[in-house]
Amino acid sequence: MDGHPDSAPDTLTRCLEAVAGWLRGSRLKLNPSKTEVLWLGRDDMGLGGQLPSLAGVQLVPAPSVKSLGVIFDTSLSMEAQITAITKAAFFISAKLSSWPLISLALT
Repeated sequence: MDGHPDSAPDTLTRCLEAVAGWLRGSRLKLNPSKTEVLWLGRDDMGLGGQLPSLAGVQLVPAPSVKSLGVIFDTSLSMEAQITAITKAAFFISAKLSSWPLISLALT
């Protein structure tokens, strides 16, 4: 660092390379084609047309990513997570309503 702030994509790329190096040192593999990037922050701190890369693969920011079963979106509104949970709940309730024992117990 020579006193000039690096661009955000360059900083992110260096961080990703450090993580990839740590994984290699731990004998783990990282698949760049399956790596998802969620860009959070102010609009004026955006990528500016530059995309971060990992092992030569350009990483395009996704509108939402799933981590440990939780869906995050760029606005952190949890709207995608709530939608997914609601769909799953309706699916399960429809399946349960078709079971005869459950239908008798509910009446």
